[in-house]
Amino acid sequence: MASLLIALILACAASPLAAAPSIDGIVSEGEYALSTSFLDGTVTVSWSIEGSSASFAVSARTAGWVALGFGALQMMEGADMAIGSAPAGGEGRVVDSLSTGPTGPHPADVLQDGRQSLEAAAVRETDGVTVMEFRRPLAADDAADKPVAAGDRFIWAFGGDDDTDSFHAAAGAGVLSSAAGAGQSAARAPILDRLLYVLPHALPLVLSFLLMTTGMLIARYGKKNKRWLAIHRPMGIIAGLLGLVGLILGIRMVALGGGAHLRVLHAWVGAATLVAVAAAPLLGQGMFWARKGKAEIRKAHRWVGRAAILMMALTIVLGLAQAGIIG
Repeated sequence: MASLLIALILACAASPLAAAPSIDGIVSEGEYALSTSFLDGTVTVSWSIEGSSASFAVSARTAGWVALGFGALQMMEGADMAIGSAPAGGEGRVVDSLSTGPTGPHPADVLQDGRQSLEAAAVRETDGVTVMEFRRPLAADDAADKPVAAGDRFIWAFGGDDDTDSFHAAAGAGVLSSAAGAGQSAARAPILDRLLYVLPHALPLVLSFLLMTTGMLIARYGKKNKRWLAIHRPMGIIAGLLGLVGLILGIRMVALGGGAHLRVLHAWVGAATLVAVAAAPLLGQGMFWARKGKAEIRKAHRWVGRAAILMMALTIVLGLAQAGIIG
């Protein structure tokens, strides 16, 4: 009788440990208490809460990185994230991170006065499917962490390669519900997300491009209309002002996202483009101010204007590529 009682006590003591998922990058059937899927099963998020900790798994049909975050404010800003990537057929690395802007960046906690708070973590990529598992405290462990509780919203994302700084291929959100398969929310359209985020910066630049192009066409083909110059001149001036507004909003967007200025080709080409956009109307006005050399100024005005239009088109394409909307 005593031996039976001891066996029951040992079994009860061991049962919580047996119920805890094994953090090894492999999710077995029934390993997690709850799960929900997105995009017709392309992504599955699973979780179990064990005492003061919780275990999570993200499985995605991708050979790239996967991420799961909590406590996001706007898009991914302020999200306490686990981001993992692994080479094909091998084990990889999971990083405890905090996103500092709506689209990142998301430096590791150890670079933001925090520490690696994951109690266990693993990620594997096998046959085009990446699985990330991790266990973390429910409470916020440091200033770079967010608390997690049942009913909280989470965000997920995955990329097409192992570069965790690249834009996601798909993303979405859900709720840590108390019922399996519940708490889903529709996956966000990543392109729409990116368009909405860059719109304040991009719209003035696109309008500037359209005005510059229209003004050039009027000067080239519309001189039969006696009012062509009265239309052409304000178009160039407004285009230059819109370019300046777009630049200021771009600087603000990068600053809010916590990124560095002039770190990508789009930024360098954009800065050079703004100089050309501003120079073209100034040279145009110079033809009326100058007493000599008007022919040379007119020629410079035309070529700078044409160069500005081509550079603006290139800037727009590079910007769309940088935002992950094209390419």
